[in-house]
Amino acid sequence: MILELPSVQSIVNMKKIPIMVAPPGLKVVEFDCNKTKSQYEDEGWVMKHIGEAPTTKYCIKSGMRCMRRQYGLKHHVTSTVHACMGDTLHKVVTEISNEHHELKLWDKGQVIVLLSRTEMAKNIIFVGGKEDTINSLTSLIQSSNQWMNYMEIIMNLTSDIDTPHESQLSVFHHEECPFRLSDMSLPTCNTGFVYMLVSTRDFSYTYIGMTDNIATRLRQHNSGYGSMSTEPVSLRPYALFAYVCGFEGNRQEMI
Repeated sequence: MILELPSVQSIVNMKKIPIMVAPPGLKVVEFDCNKTKSQYEDEGWVMKHIGEAPTTKYCIKSGMRCMRRQYGLKHHVTSTVHACMGDTLHKVVTEISNEHHELKLWDKGQVIVLLSRTEMAKNIIFVGGKEDTINSLTSLIQSSNQWMNYMEIIMNLTSDIDTPHESQLSVFHHEECPFRLSDMSLPTCNTGFVYMLVSTRDFSYTYIGMTDNIATRLRQHNSGYGSMSTEPVSLRPYALFAYVCGFEGNRQEMI
């Protein structure tokens, strides 16, 4: 831990930087501006001086050589928003901005991850302009993407909070689905379905049936082995127009 930041002139001249080394076993390091160097030393901290790291020479084009001078120091913990997902940290210091492209977040989920890395909100410290930080957070929290409305509909269908009657059916119309209907995968469970097919060659022809597995049944219809009504080649292939599920294998309810 650095108690006092070195001057610019000291950095330019690569003078040694005094740091306090934590005692063994200390997992959480937190700077206290009210503590003196002597108080830290009484707690087991040791003063060390860090100088220039070993210099490595690099060969570049046209026979030129270069080298980089730097201190042998690095942050104890550094991470991107995505990499710290799942971590619980003592404190977080971060910076986000709409004005600087390299500090700009682009997804609401990043804000959720960022604001939930500590046990208490006061342990998240934002560096940078206050107004810029507030505007960045506000614009992200209010943003929406192709998945948000879709997930809200799914949550409403699986929740009974807004359901006035137990017998009310849940209907999913796929308007908010982020994929095209032709790109959506069919359910593969065997719980039972009542389905409606429409001919892609003759839109006036429809077929209603029931099955345990709708994905398998659709393949059978399109191969000519599903039903005598759907066997004619002139009507195939068929597209799934709608289906009803939730029978839990009870064929009597399907009828």
